[in-house]
Amino acid sequence: AVRGRQHQNPNASVAPIKALLVTSDLTVQAESALRTGAALARAVGAELHVFHCLPARGGGHGRLRLAQAEDQLRVQVHRIVNEEAVPLRITVAAGTPAEQINRRAADVGAGLVILGPHKPRPHPGPFTTTTADRVIRSSPIPCL
Repeated sequence: AVRGRQHQNPNASVAPIKALLVTSDLTVQAESALRTGAALARAVGAELHVFHCLPARGGGHGRLRLAQAEDQLRVQVHRIVNEEAVPLRITVAAGTPAEQINRRAADVGAGLVILGPHKPRPHPGPFTTTTADRVIRSSPIPCL
């Protein structure tokens, strides 16, 4: 007897992925996710959406912070992604990162969300979670 989840029919068709969402926290660690996303988008003929979320903070300079983050993201993407090889969209938003990532994935119709490795934390503990943890647990879309 087989326990657990029943296996799906291997002959069943899988819906093609038309859009991929790659998240970036603008660090060097995020570049591996960008490379993976660009290669996968090129391989399946999908549009590549690259997204960065600024955590919402009180105070002014919101538009300036968003513009600066978008400039940084564009530099990072242009350094890694061959834009002629894959359709590309770059977006920056402010808010709660996990919520904004899930919202953006739904908005673009992403078939897959690609998250980079999390930043090292100075005091990781059993009750702290990363943005990637929160996205993976809450997203209805498969995550890599």
